Amino acid sequence: SAKPRRSLSEQMGLVLGRLTKDWRALDNLIEEPFTRSEVVYYFLALLELIRLKQLRCVQSEAFGEIEINRV
Repeated sequence: SAKPRRSLSEQMGLVLGRLTKDWRALDNLIEEPFTRSEVVYYFLALLELIRLKQLRCVQSEAFGEIEINRV
């Protein structure tokens, strides 16, 4: 049976709950085994939080690690 999907605001809360004021690598932020659709939904939440200026992402070099922190 399929898991019920969280609302986007619930997913955003989950993302924020995994972050502290310190920088976190994107690779370390996603810890659970996700299905492809769950990963897409996770990224939608990340993008919305960035748009709302609640998160900031930095990539210091091309193809380098993406770091995220709360604003």
